[in-house]
Amino acid sequence: MTLIEIANVSKSFPTGQGPVEALRDIHMTIEPGEFVCIVGPSGCGKSTLLNMVAGFEQPTRGQILLQGKPITTVTSRCGMVFQQYALFPWKTMAENIEFGLKMQGLGRVERRERIREYLRLMGLEGFEDAYPDALSGGMKQRAAIARVLANDPEVLLMDEPFASLDAMTRQLLQEELLRIYDVSKKTILFITHSIDEALLLSTRVCVMSARPGRIMASLPNTLPFPRDASAQLSETYLRLKTSIWDSVQAEVQKTLRLKVSPS
Repeated sequence: MTLIEIANVSKSFPTGQGPVEALRDIHMTIEPGEFVCIVGPSGCGKSTLLNMVAGFEQPTRGQILLQGKPITTVTSRCGMVFQQYALFPWKTMAENIEFGLKMQGLGRVERRERIREYLRLMGLEGFEDAYPDALSGGMKQRAAIARVLANDPEVLLMDEPFASLDAMTRQLLQEELLRIYDVSKKTILFITHSIDEALLLSTRVCVMSARPGRIMASLPNTLPFPRDASAQLSETYLRLKTSIWDSVQAEVQKTLRLKVSPS
């Protein structure tokens, strides 16, 4: 059964000059266990679409279904990892990870077992009592991912989670995420501006147009697993990257023209 169906979804926002259409007639499906990356130019509505899947916002038209049922509010079945780390600065790493578990009413022993499991999975053992301001950016993001995974969502939603990291840390966390995907078999919907990141991570790449955002292409990623940075040297990688860039290049140019046009 299809896990997520985005059924003819459009989204508009009110402004002083009238409504602005962010998304138009989006239709796509995501099957269990897929790792889908969405790429597109800035301002095309990628994050808006993800927020609607998470239940933070509602479509103006159409609906988003999770296993056939409309998403009308935030649900624990979908876990969100933001670009910013969204950690509580007054809580230790362990306390941040267990926050959602406490809200679910899990007992102390079960919470501690779950925390140890995900600290180990994310390579964060030994930092249980550290506060966020003592951690590097990469460690903060790993803690944020651990907090979401500890709640055991069916779907992992990731909104450019590595965009603010330096290149080397970003590459390490991309490979870490691939390892987690291999172990957990979670369904992942991942937003990125980077074609390289999308190809390294995904099983399928969806390309969005300039605003109002539409799905222009849905391309299976045929790169074999396991993957690491060396995948970028293969002929298959270069062929896929060229195909995606050919789809998105004109849309990026449209966005640039919109930004420089007189008001």
